[in-house]
Amino acid sequence: MFYICSIAFQAIFAFLIGTIVFDVFHYFFHLLLKSKHKFLRSIGSLHTAHHRFLNSQLKIDREWVKKNFYQHLLIEYGIKISAISACFLFLSHISVWIAIIFETIIFTNATYNRGIDARHKSYSILPSYLGGFLVTKYYHALHHVYPNYFFSSYFKILDFILGSAQPINGKRIALTEMGSTDVQYTPIARKRSCK
Repeated sequence: MFYICSIAFQAIFAFLIGTIVFDVFHYFFHLLLKSKHKFLRSIGSLHTAHHRFLNSQLKIDREWVKKNFYQHLLIEYGIKISAISACFLFLSHISVWIAIIFETIIFTNATYNRGIDARHKSYSILPSYLGGFLVTKYYHALHHVYPNYFFSSYFKILDFILGSAQPINGKRIALTEMGSTDVQYTPIARKRSCK
């Protein structure tokens, strides 16, 4: 029983390593878009296909399915598999293979569904954010609304470290629909003083 638990824990750890490494790359793709150097911006711009595929209005644009596959899904899969494979150096090989198989199943499902999966589909209204350690489909959808925030893909570790889970931090907001499970906010314009 201990052996099975050890294998399962190591497989989860390998998957976590792959996820964190991708999240760091994901963050840097966004940073590269702001670079002064054209070559670095061109690397970052690969990721823009993904944000055109699921735009800031949370609508899927089917014209971007193929580019999303080549410029996002394949890159994400390659980064995650490379990071998980590095775990062969210090984890049980069967655990690493389990993590690779699990990541391959996720990639195959996303490919079969042309990029539309639990975290990438159209929404008209997002339910309120409930917090927690795991990334939900609604949390990831917030990244498409606020591309400079909410970078994490499965575990919010990177967002906790970077403080990138607060797009309304420092802004004045008004909550509406207080009795509802869906929360919307409207920014309040600050009064300007006349001198």
